[in-house]
Amino acid sequence: MSLNPIANLLKTDAILFWSNFGSKAVAESWTQRLNKQIKSVEQVKDYTNINIATGRESGVVDCDLDCIETNLLADYFLPQTELEFGRESTPRAHRLYKVIDLHLKHTRNYCSFADPKKSMLVEIRANKHYTMCWGQYENQEKVVWTKSGLPTEITWESLNKAVALLGVASVILRKFPAAGKHDQYVRLVVNTLWQHKLEKADAEKIN
Repeated sequence: MSLNPIANLLKTDAILFWSNFGSKAVAESWTQRLNKQIKSVEQVKDYTNINIATGRESGVVDCDLDCIETNLLADYFLPQTELEFGRESTPRAHRLYKVIDLHLKHTRNYCSFADPKKSMLVEIRANKHYTMCWGQYENQEKVVWTKSGLPTEITWESLNKAVALLGVASVILRKFPAAGKHDQYVRLVVNTLWQHKLEKADAEKIN
């Protein structure tokens, strides 16, 4: 695997630390994690996992697409960025952005939906969080990178709005009915968006 993604992450001043190969879980405290910090590509070793400590001084945050629908719709709602990776089965599920006005209070935002399917739809990980970006998961899937450039700059508000619209659209797609009930469903969706006072441009984008 090319080391370009790690080199480009280091250019953003992102904090990277290694952990045990084959698991995305990290049990250590933040002090212990930062003692395992990687500061150059020469420190990258085989059979280790690498994690990015999101947020902090770099301002780099992870937008984690956590279900089928958000992975399908993300290109339409999220800004393009040149740092994308994921599992082999979902290779574009993690998209990294540089939040130019990141504050310490910006830790995590997410959209979930109570449903028999997976409840988490999409999540933004910022301060006090981490994401595995290199190595192997418990099911032996490996991390793959689809883009390894530099992250797109964005404000916290703009990213959260894009993620919120993506979450709403994903629920609408998940619940889209079988043939014969489309018109009624669309009317209900439009009425719901109107009741929640969405701006016209945002409602049109969702529909």
